Amino acid sequence: AKGPDGVPVAGKSGEAVGDEAGKNAKTFPAWVRQVNECALAVDEGVGKVLAALKDSGQLDDTLVVYTADQGFAM
Repeated sequence: AKGPDGVPVAGKSGEAVGDEAGKNAKTFPAWVRQVNECALAVDEGVGKVLAALKDSGQLDDTLVVYTADQGFAM
């Protein structure tokens, strides 16, 4: 849906995403950007864990498993 200024906002009824008071409300493009940044942060964190395991000589003896609940848009 488009907000009052014509910028798309998230939400079924056109409300912005964020707290109810609107202090942290996000437009739809800002929300998508935040979701994409989250995916990059997870990738970076997994890379750091794998690097630490390799540096400590534990990588060959370690099974790394991570999973997600398939949260909204993730």
